Amino acid sequence: RAMREHFEAEQEETVPLFMQEEFVPYVPQFVEQKEEVNQGALRGTAVHRVMECYQFSNPASCAQQVAQMLQEGKLTKDMADLVKIPVVEAFLKSETGKRMGTAEEKGCLFRERPFVMGFSEQELETFGFGNAAGETAGAEKTAPKDTPAQKEEDLTLIQGIIDAFWEEEDGIVLLDYKTDRVETAQELVDRYEAQMRLYAEALERIYAQKGVRV
Repeated sequence: RAMREHFEAEQEETVPLFMQEEFVPYVPQFVEQKEEVNQGALRGTAVHRVMECYQFSNPASCAQQVAQMLQEGKLTKDMADLVKIPVVEAFLKSETGKRMGTAEEKGCLFRERPFVMGFSEQELETFGFGNAAGETAGAEKTAPKDTPAQKEEDLTLIQGIIDAFWEEEDGIVLLDYKTDRVETAQELVDRYEAQMRLYAEALERIYAQKGVRV
């Protein structure tokens, strides 16, 4: 909501990201005004940016690639300092990281893909969001009247950005980076299962003609 208000206020001065000469991360005003910034959240943003730009086919090490991103203006100095290189390297060497690398080589790895999709209240309850979907998922509610089937039903628009997904022989693999500090993996499952199920449903709708499962 803060981002939307910010861009509406400065609409004439806003330049699309792809038109800028260098990457300038957007920091909402409510973050700029804080004396103490949530370092955990900033670290998560930095790691997301590294993984968005990382080239698996590049023989350079993770540290070298991060340095290159910094040099090319794809990463700020503050963001680069927050990235824990050993943690990223451990992921890259994992089975999942290797599968991402294979997908990149085949040209079927997609990163930071935005989507906007309408869901009924019943569908959102199935995913675990319930009546609070608008507040918990960054959603906006609307009542589309484009088709007779939608005339009588209010839909909640869910917008999100999928960190990464790729195609394998048995379907699509959906991945979302989490840098939360937790005691067990189950904590992450409990915290983000609803989000992942919703993103998976969005991907399956997008690939409905192919009949591909996530």
